[in-house]
Amino acid sequence: MRSAIESVMATDNQMFDRMNSSVSSGTPPAQAIASYAARLKSIDMSQCPPEFREAYLRHANAWQGLGMQIDKEPQSFIESVLYGFLNGLRGEFDGGLGRLQREHDSRFEAVVTTWGEVEAIAVRYGARLQSQ
Repeated sequence: MRSAIESVMATDNQMFDRMNSSVSSGTPPAQAIASYAARLKSIDMSQCPPEFREAYLRHANAWQGLGMQIDKEPQSFIESVLYGFLNGLRGEFDGGLGRLQREHDSRFEAVVTTWGEVEAIAVRYGARLQSQ
């Protein structure tokens, strides 16, 4: 099981690097993250323990949620101005910026938290982490 977990985590690391390269090459972040999350869910984890597979699925879902959140956020100056104006009309005096930031932070925190769970389970099964 240890080697299966290490294989999944190595594959994840390669996919994460590919996602970052994709964004650096001009792919919109929401699109790159959605693609990354879908690829995470396609990794063969049949040889991994159930608790690792469950934690990893939660992690992939957290990435998917972050991608969906980023997709809802303004992507240009003009979109930001329009978004702020419309939200201001709805009573959000900061134009919705505070709400957007809280939602974004919550989604990002889910990614970090779920990855911590994945690493903790991996260590429990004797897997070496990339940073070790």
